[in-house]
Amino acid sequence: MAKDFKINLPDFFEDPLFRESQETLWNTSKNLLAGTPGEYYSPIGEFGSNEFENILQMTQRDIQKSGLVSAAKMGTRGGAVNANIARTTADTTSKLRFEDLLRGIEGRKFLLGQGMSGGAGVSGRALNFGNAKSSYNLNKAGLEFDIQKAQNVMDQNEDAAEGALWGSILSSGLGALGTIGGAYLGGPVGASAGASLGSALGTGLTSKDASFGDLFSNIDFSSYR
Repeated sequence: MAKDFKINLPDFFEDPLFRESQETLWNTSKNLLAGTPGEYYSPIGEFGSNEFENILQMTQRDIQKSGLVSAAKMGTRGGAVNANIARTTADTTSKLRFEDLLRGIEGRKFLLGQGMSGGAGVSGRALNFGNAKSSYNLNKAGLEFDIQKAQNVMDQNEDAAEGALWGSILSSGLGALGTIGGAYLGGPVGASAGASLGSALGTGLTSKDASFGDLFSNIDFSSYR
C-alpha cells in the first residue's frame, strides 16, 4: 500500500475579538432601541434635565440683572420695571424650554437611528461570518475528500505496479526453470513448455484477483506430453 498522504487542514479561525465586539455592540444597540442608552449618553435624548434647569436659572438671573441695570440707567422705577423683567424672563424661558424639547426629540431620533443601524450591522456581520465559516468548512470537506480519493488512486496504482513487477519476475524465473526442466520432457519441447508456463503464471499474477486455477486454465499441457 502506498504511504499515507496526509495533510492536516486547519479549522476555520474565529477571532475572539470578533465575538466580543459583536456582543458589546448588540447589547448597546438593544439598549438604544429600548430607550435606555446609559448614563453617559442619556443627556442626548433628555429634555428638562438638571443641567438645563441650572442654565435656565442662570439665564433668568442675567435677565433680571440686565433689566435692573437698564432701568437704573434710564431712571425708571416701580412696577413697570418688574413687569418688563418678568415678561422678558417668561418669553426667554418659554423659548429655551421649547428648544430644549426639540433638541431632546432630535436626540432620541438620533439614538433610535444608531440603535437600528448598530443592530443591522451586527446581524449583517453575523450573516457574513456564518457564510464564510460554512463556505470554508465545505471547501475543507471537499479537499479532504479529494485527498482521500487521491490516496485510493495511489494505493490502486501501487497494487497494479506491484502485481506487474511480480508477474515479470515470475514469468522470467519460471520460464528459465521450465527451460532447465524441459530436458526431462525432451529438449526444445520442454523448454517451450517451461517458457509458456512461466509466461502464463507471470501474466496471471499481475491481477490481484487471479487464482491458481485461472493461471493454469489457459495452458494446453497435451502438446507437451
